[in-house]
Amino acid sequence: MLVRISIAAVIALGACKDDKAPHPPQPANTPAVDARVNRDDPASITVRLARLTFATSAVEDTAMPPSPLGHGGQVRDVWVAPDGTELVTGYLYTGVPGPDTGVVWRRRPSESTFAIAYTTPEHELGRFAGRAADDVFVGGTNKLVHFDGRSWKDLDFPPGANDISAIAVKGDELWVASSAGLDTLFRRKLDEATWHTEPCPTERFDVLAFAGDDLYTGSGPTLYHRHPDGRWDTERSTTGAFYNGFYVASPTSIYATGGIMGGTPPVLLHSRNDGKWTDIAAPAKTIAGAIWGRSPTEIYLGTHDGAVMVWRDKTGFSPTALPVPGPSDWEIYLSGNADKVVVAYQHTPPRR
Repeated sequence: MLVRISIAAVIALGACKDDKAPHPPQPANTPAVDARVNRDDPASITVRLARLTFATSAVEDTAMPPSPLGHGGQVRDVWVAPDGTELVTGYLYTGVPGPDTGVVWRRRPSESTFAIAYTTPEHELGRFAGRAADDVFVGGTNKLVHFDGRSWKDLDFPPGANDISAIAVKGDELWVASSAGLDTLFRRKLDEATWHTEPCPTERFDVLAFAGDDLYTGSGPTLYHRHPDGRWDTERSTTGAFYNGFYVASPTSIYATGGIMGGTPPVLLHSRNDGKWTDIAAPAKTIAGAIWGRSPTEIYLGTHDGAVMVWRDKTGFSPTALPVPGPSDWEIYLSGNADKVVVAYQHTPPRR
């Protein structure tokens, strides 16, 4: 929903401050430079979704509906529910200084086009976690919302936090990460309102991926593993790489992506939840920032040159028929279900 070489042992625990170190271009919930080049031109910036249907190999590519604010928008995440409902989140540019308007676009299986399902002024949205089309969480700047099939309801925010940079549902618990509060990682029961702070590294986390009771996450050039007993290990750390995408095929089969900025692969890595990672070779200088797996033998990667690749264990990497937005489109997100894979992406004209 994201490769390094030196392996550290156990990293220090404690209260988690906001990480001020540089992060890779366009991490979740931060402004997209290219996407804001012509932000006051309503026609210059579009959020789009393309889907590849497995049964027919048909590809469709559609834009989100025009913004009611008359300006462009920004994509920050995509999620496909088990029933095929497609949800895209991000924000709508207001055209004036200050926070933009958070938005959720939705297309149900019976619908042919997307519609705006939810907006929240001055709260830029950025991450989904869901179990069904009528049980969806979305978080962002000073905002955490739950959709129960009837309405979108605000949830209490973790104390001391002011944004949500990652979110996950694990069993009967909701886990969130914040990059701008006194602590980074919080959890609460789904049916309770009390948040508990989890000791963690002093980092910004843009993804939370559970493999059973083990948690995997990344921050810039570091890949972290939280064990069920609360211990944290650094399992990869390489200058220039970044890990912001994971696919958990099973509790003993985890894939990660991240590539190396301007360098060479590995783009795809695999672990058996044993502290060891195997590099899977990919085309040279590929930088992948999005991952979704149909199965452990068929994994889709969204790359930062705009391409969507598929890796199959028998044949390796190959291009897909999904649209290639272009090299200026750093924002690309993948999801899917048993019937399809979708890519939500930012389309911005080249600089003039």
